[in-house]
Amino acid sequence: MSDQYVRFAFTAASFTILSLVFSIAPSYAALFYFEMDQGKGELSFTQSSLTGKGRETATLSELGNVHFNYLFNSPNNPTPDPNFIVYSYNSSSITSKLLNPVSFEFSSGDLVGIELTSHDSNSGTFFPGGLVTSKDYYIEGILTITGDSFEEKQSGSTEVHFVDGSTIVADNFIPSTVSSGKVSFTTVTPIAAIGVPEPQPLSILGSITLLGLGVGFLRKAK
Repeated sequence: MSDQYVRFAFTAASFTILSLVFSIAPSYAALFYFEMDQGKGELSFTQSSLTGKGRETATLSELGNVHFNYLFNSPNNPTPDPNFIVYSYNSSSITSKLLNPVSFEFSSGDLVGIELTSHDSNSGTFFPGGLVTSKDYYIEGILTITGDSFEEKQSGSTEVHFVDGSTIVADNFIPSTVSSGKVSFTTVTPIAAIGVPEPQPLSILGSITLLGLGVGFLRKAK
């Protein structure tokens, strides 16, 4: 075999090896965190039609390999139950009901807004003691996130039973705002990084070793 053919084969093999190093490496996932009073959440995905340029929007269903979750514990709690009303959503385990499709707003690859409405409810009885023998309650809550703001509304009814046998019924089925505020966003990995291959140390080491063997082979062939 002539030197020319040996060199050609070595060059082709080296190119193939280096291509494999980058092609087998995993892609980055876009990753974002968001926080609000009494709550926080996370969004990550590896596939989308987003470019990471300018203002863009996408629904949850339009994102591929997506993981989205949030947890918001209502600060308005008239009961001893620490988990009185907890709005939560997880891609693999839905707890609270979403009342509309979730969508996200991005600016230059960063998450800057969310559109969602979440519903939860709770009911039960507790026993305060003293002149009150028991309290029965049923409360419905709706959490809305619009852009970078959130608002929680509650409605429901409460029956208070006293030791003398009397009962007071407090009905409040008109939703009233019990908490509101701003949502802050943190970008860990922006959209622009999706699909950028990350060389793996072991693959690089293996490639260098193979290249070294190839150089030795060329020297021996001369």
